[in-house]
Amino acid sequence: QLYQAIKQTENIQENQQEQIRVCCARKPGLATAFYSLFSAVEYAEDLCFPLWAEAPISVGGLALGSHQVGILLAICGIFIVPGQLFLYAPLDARLGTTAIMKYGVEICIPLLAVMPLANLFSSPESRSSLWIWLGLTKVARLFVAEFVFTAQGIVSNNAVPNNIRGSFLGIQATICAVARIVGPILIGPLFAWSIQTPDRSFPLNYWFSFILITTGTFISLFAVLQMPKSLDRPFGSEHTSQEICEEHENIIEEGCRRRSASWEEMHPLKRSRSPHPFLPTTPTRDDFDEDV
Repeated sequence: QLYQAIKQTENIQENQQEQIRVCCARKPGLATAFYSLFSAVEYAEDLCFPLWAEAPISVGGLALGSHQVGILLAICGIFIVPGQLFLYAPLDARLGTTAIMKYGVEICIPLLAVMPLANLFSSPESRSSLWIWLGLTKVARLFVAEFVFTAQGIVSNNAVPNNIRGSFLGIQATICAVARIVGPILIGPLFAWSIQTPDRSFPLNYWFSFILITTGTFISLFAVLQMPKSLDRPFGSEHTSQEICEEHENIIEEGCRRRSASWEEMHPLKRSRSPHPFLPTTPTRDDFDEDV
């Protein structure tokens, strides 16, 4: 019984180590890195935009009221819901999940970069032009960003096998929660500092926060560009794929080496396939696969 308890403990430790290795592999790592960075900049923009929209025109703001900001965000929600219900699935089937992430981030970058130009239409005579500009930038950016988040959730599920998916998603959510805290904490004081003095010159005026957010979004694009197309499919959906075999070759070989150390103890009667029936040898890859 003591021997079985020790072996059970060793198996549990091996499973935990394998889960850590898989979670730190290339595909899960890229999914987590992108999700963390993109979430940080999105939450930073969510904090910065209402403050900038209600700031006086003299410091680069739009002088909008709270109810006007609320109406603008409600308009964003009106467009997001039907887009998720009716547009995402056909786009995913036609382009692929990783392609939606790539194109979505590429669209968000210029929209964020030109959003501060809305200050040019902030005068009372140009209010209609201001709402058109905000519709083309803020509403469109949020609409596209929700597509990116939906695709990212699918990619995260496809990055790991089913048996450790819960552990990976829990680790990923924890890391992203920290990133969502760091983003607003950094951008809030910087935005307050940038509009504190009305005569600050570009780029240290109200543009400063948007430049930082755009830069963070641009950096997240590099993580998307490194993602393989296999993330469009569920993990292990094509067991004969050469890509999957090469990716997990190291994991199998390492497991074979670990099991080799205690092979004779676990299987005292197991013999090799050599011509001599009574001469035990080091276990082979076939022995490991058979045991698994």
